[in-house]
Amino acid sequence: MKELAYSSNKKNNIFFKLAFPIFILNLAFSGLLLYFLGDMEKCNLMGQQGVQVKILSEFLKNRAVEYVIAADYETLQSVVLSQLKNDKNIKYITIVDPEGQCIADTDASSIGKPFLNNDFEKSALKVKELINRTNPFQKEVMEYVVPVNDGTGALCYIRIGMSLKGLNDYMASIRIRIIFILSGFVLAIMVVIYFVIRSLVTHISKIINVLHEITAGNLNFDLQRNIAKEPNEIRKVFDTLEVMLNNLNELLLGVWKISVGITDASDKFKSTSSTTQNSIEQISQGISQVASGTSRQVNLVTNMQQNIIQINDEVNKIASGANAQIEQIETAVNIVMLNNDSLSQLSNEAQQFATSVKNIKMTINQMSEAINEVTREAQDISLKSNQAADVAKKGEEVVSSTLTAMEKIKESVFDTAQKLGELGENSDQIGEIIEVIDNIAAQTNLLALNAAIEAARAGDNGRGFAVVADEVRKLAERTAKATKEISELIKKIQNGMTFAINSMKSGINDVKNGAGLAQQAKIALNDIILVVDDTVTQIHNISSAAEEMTASSVEVIETMGTIQQFVDTNAKSSSSILDNSRQIVTSIGSAKNVSQTNQVAVESMKNNYKQVIDIMETSSVVSQENSSTIEEVTASSEEIASITISNLEENVGDLVRMSDYLSKEVNKFSLKHTKTKES
Repeated sequence: MKELAYSSNKKNNIFFKLAFPIFILNLAFSGLLLYFLGDMEKCNLMGQQGVQVKILSEFLKNRAVEYVIAADYETLQSVVLSQLKNDKNIKYITIVDPEGQCIADTDASSIGKPFLNNDFEKSALKVKELINRTNPFQKEVMEYVVPVNDGTGALCYIRIGMSLKGLNDYMASIRIRIIFILSGFVLAIMVVIYFVIRSLVTHISKIINVLHEITAGNLNFDLQRNIAKEPNEIRKVFDTLEVMLNNLNELLLGVWKISVGITDASDKFKSTSSTTQNSIEQISQGISQVASGTSRQVNLVTNMQQNIIQINDEVNKIASGANAQIEQIETAVNIVMLNNDSLSQLSNEAQQFATSVKNIKMTINQMSEAINEVTREAQDISLKSNQAADVAKKGEEVVSSTLTAMEKIKESVFDTAQKLGELGENSDQIGEIIEVIDNIAAQTNLLALNAAIEAARAGDNGRGFAVVADEVRKLAERTAKATKEISELIKKIQNGMTFAINSMKSGINDVKNGAGLAQQAKIALNDIILVVDDTVTQIHNISSAAEEMTASSVEVIETMGTIQQFVDTNAKSSSSILDNSRQIVTSIGSAKNVSQTNQVAVESMKNNYKQVIDIMETSSVVSQENSSTIEEVTASSEEIASITISNLEENVGDLVRMSDYLSKEVNKFSLKHTKTKES
């Protein structure tokens, strides 16, 4: 058995194979973590700075609106300088008007100068809301631009430059701290990995020792003593090895048993081969006996052929007599068939007449039922006509009541139309009043605007008056807005009034038309009542005539019943004669069929006898051939027996040699079960 060779090269050591990739992964993970943490911290600081700038911009917007409207640029400049002193991160604050001219700046020398030297500065005048952007001329400055609006347009634009130096310095210190923390973390992980791999190598060494024992052929040892203090994962490995050892042990024991079984089977083959040879000799003797019996069978077939030839002669005589009998029966059948045709024609005519009588009777019955149905319908129509007359009279009364109600509705609609007309005139007066209020609001707005202009001219002394003027202006705007809403509402009401008045006029016309139609309906109902009375009289006359027709149809039905009985009696007599004639024809036909069947059977017997004779001759020839073939088979079977026995002996020898080889291979292993007991 070959020994396994193991290399002691450190490059193949499991510690180096696991520790180095883990170290690289830790470094990569630490680098990514450092990058993301720094980026997150920077975003957080930028967000805080954005909130600070937003608060500052709102403060400056409120001050800018106040001082720009008042044209107090000196106070605005002092506010800008005070903010620069309060926050060290502010690099500059610049306020420019919509034309790009500086009206306040942390650098006093820039006041009054235009800020449209480049595209970066020009783009600040297009801002609609607070934005932040990097200043290309100052790399460590983040600029925030916010527009200042007064409701009519842009008053000015505020540009705030925030320094990023402090932010970058803080981020550098944060990165250094993160690097130290991650370095300690990586070092701790490497120490843990070292001890884990060291413990793993110890456990793997025990597994390797077990595998060495297996490769050496020792399967008879206990694994449980090696796993008493092992962790659960290693115990699972040893449990799997133990299952493998048990399966391998059972496999080798099975191989050993097979080799023993092969040896026993070879002995049985040797004893069976001699028995097989004896059986083949007995088969040869049986075949010889079959050959002698076949020759006796040939003699019996020859005697049977002679007897069948004599029977064939007698059958030919019977066939000639059957042919003569068939000719006489055909003559009798022709005579009877002539009589049968005449009787059939008579019977068919009688049945047709009976069918016609039945059809006439059925038609008259249907007419009688139809007359009865007409009588019942006429009576029902008479009742319904009386009811229709009553309903028409009630309808006349209802139409009269409807005409009276229509006149009252007409008067109410006229009154409602007059009231709506008065409301329309009142709404026109309200519209005139609203126009006056709207003019007053416009004049008030102009007065407030003039007051604001005068207050701006007065400077600080007119500030209080400016506030009052602003409130008056707002009140005038709200008044004008409310006046417009009321005016639109009044217009909607006027439109609704106009539509209602038109609807009332249309309703008056509809009421007039309805009254005219109701009058026409009253006249039509009177005409319907007269027509219904005439219809009732005519229906009574129709009902009387239908009753007389019913009595006449009953008498006709009784007469047709008597005729039908007479016709049925004649039809039954003709049918009885026809049935007797048919029975005679059937009997003669049956006799003819029997004779023909006998003739066919005789011909079939003649053919069968010929076939039997041919088969006998063929059987005689085949029996002679079988006799010679059996002798050849006997010689061949003896030769095959000798060859088969020699082949079996060779195969048994091969099995014995294979069994010895398997036994030697199994003996190389030390198994848990002794083979002596198995043997």
